[in-house]
Amino acid sequence: MDISLNASVSCTNESDVGHAETIILNPITREVTHFVVKTKGFAGVEILVPMENIKSSSHEEIQLNCTWEELEQMKPFVHTEYIGPDEMEESTFITAYPYGMEDVMLTPFVAPAEAAYLPVEEIPLNELAIHRGSIVEASDGMVGRVDEFIINPENHHISHLVLRKGHFLGQKEITVPISAIDHIATDTVYLNLDMAAVKELPTVRVHRLGRK
Repeated sequence: MDISLNASVSCTNESDVGHAETIILNPITREVTHFVVKTKGFAGVEILVPMENIKSSSHEEIQLNCTWEELEQMKPFVHTEYIGPDEMEESTFITAYPYGMEDVMLTPFVAPAEAAYLPVEEIPLNELAIHRGSIVEASDGMVGRVDEFIINPENHHISHLVLRKGHFLGQKEITVPISAIDHIATDTVYLNLDMAAVKELPTVRVHRLGRK
């Protein structure tokens, strides 16, 4: 089973309702428990979908076993949280996305002078979120970014990571086995290989329709 972070998502009664954005996993077992669908449209929302709701998946499409109406009733991945001025200090790192907040700067870390409403990701307890484009670090430096995961459909454990390397001259993908993953942190995958060893892993050229 491939979980491609940007694949189109379809329901039983409606096709192409959105795309996959994020996976949620247990960092110890490497079991994927949920993935996040960003629905289409200007007012698209992010929905937390249990892995049990995947009927089938490929590089291009994830087919769900539920209707569009059932998908809409699932738990949202992002909620808005009120942050009062007394709760925010200059030393506080804001992990939520600062949509529309021109006075919030992440470098250096500062807080807005007034209270604010911030969107916060609903990540299940003791689990991590990995977004498309998350950093992949070899033992001696960054080697690329996450493009997708290959998952055993029987137990939802990751078997391979597909690493995307590229520049304006072209892109290629490197398939990294689970044995090469040392540990996973929020939005960063750490390998137990150095850059030279990563270059020796199997690669394929990227020629997928609509992929960026």
